[in-house]
Amino acid sequence: MLVEENAVEPARLAGYPHPQAHLLDELRWLNRLIAAQVLRLRRVNFYDGVKDFRGFFVAEEEIDALLAAGIFENNGHLDHDRGASQTELLLAQADAIRREIDARIAATRDTNVVLPLARLSQDFGLSDFETQALTICLAPQIEARYEKLYAYLQDNLARKYPGVELILNLLAGDAEERLSLLPAFDSASPLLRYGLLEFTEQSTGASAAQHFLRVDPRIVQFALGNRSSDRRLRSYLRFMRPLSWKAVVIRKELQQQLQTLFQTMLREPAMLRPSLFLHGRAGVGKKTVARALCSEMGIALAVVDVRKLLRQP
Repeated sequence: MLVEENAVEPARLAGYPHPQAHLLDELRWLNRLIAAQVLRLRRVNFYDGVKDFRGFFVAEEEIDALLAAGIFENNGHLDHDRGASQTELLLAQADAIRREIDARIAATRDTNVVLPLARLSQDFGLSDFETQALTICLAPQIEARYEKLYAYLQDNLARKYPGVELILNLLAGDAEERLSLLPAFDSASPLLRYGLLEFTEQSTGASAAQHFLRVDPRIVQFALGNRSSDRRLRSYLRFMRPLSWKAVVIRKELQQQLQTLFQTMLREPAMLRPSLFLHGRAGVGKKTVARALCSEMGIALAVVDVRKLLRQP
């Protein structure tokens, strides 16, 4: 059993010690949604008519082996016996894991640990559904076994990325809820407008069922904890060399005020940390002050050539 009777109450759970722990919990949650959807399809004999076409589809035995082995499961396996009661159990487990994740994310906000998925949700104003959809799209790009599971659930070996229909099947309830969630995949929605997700080459037609999604490669790396700059932006970035306050012409009182302000900001939890905006005409020393502040705290400072960036098509 994956949900113990004496499980710790979510409100008492500690925050995540590192991003990978959070990501693994998200995938454990997803595993149960996938297993439940597999059972739903089998209850309606979805694949009974294709037994003679092995090689053109993913066999049930192969999916059973994948689910039984467990992907990132703590105990190395996932219970997925057939039957309606097992489907309900899997969904209940998914709900329990979801509550645990939410509680641990909340607890992590009081620490200096940055959780990339939670940070993306916060910075881009994603709803819970949009954040969960992003997780579903992320899975096959960090673990190849999800490609086979998605192909099976979408009845097509070539469909290794999740379609809108699959995401709705995993997350939505009735038809009314499905319709209410469709705008999340509109080109004006945060997921697509900000480039977190992109349609694959297989996306054709106007039907949502024909749209398949993948996560932008840099977002994948960010979700895995890679904080290096996006290679597409490197020609617009330059990192500043450290600078001592001794090289800065500034009133001592103002310097101390800036140092106190900056240090106070850095004491805030990483996911809630405010920004410092230095304003003034060209040449007054904004960049110089920023270099000194960052150097003092051991923080790298990058300068973006916004004009050059905006000139690009």
